[in-house]
Amino acid sequence: MFSKILKLNNKDDRKKKQIEKIRDKLTKEKESLENELKKLVDLERQDLLPEFGDDRDEDIQADQVEELGNVFALRQVLENDLKSVIASLEKIKSGDFGVCEKCHSPIKYRRLKIRPSAKYCMKCVKSMEGR
Repeated sequence: MFSKILKLNNKDDRKKKQIEKIRDKLTKEKESLENELKKLVDLERQDLLPEFGDDRDEDIQADQVEELGNVFALRQVLENDLKSVIASLEKIKSGDFGVCEKCHSPIKYRRLKIRPSAKYCMKCVKSMEGR
């Protein structure tokens, strides 16, 4: 009986350490994403918008519009990634971290170690992708 309790305690300790590692990784990722977004916003504040109607070449203006579109797309990706990281950190606080949002099964640590903000277990990912 005591050995079963000891095994459970060891499992709990290991799981806590795993979650601590993931929380640390998510925290670093959050800081990195926030820094990247700040740099991007600073770039946007610079004179990125083309001045239409001036005497500049239309090809130059087209290039500027394309570059601006790329900056906005990158910003959207970074913002979405940041939201996922923040949501994962909140799940750690609430005790809901590591549970598949579709089937409610535990997500394997190997997956969370690679992708800490994973919302779904691999079984559900594969079924959603049609594999």
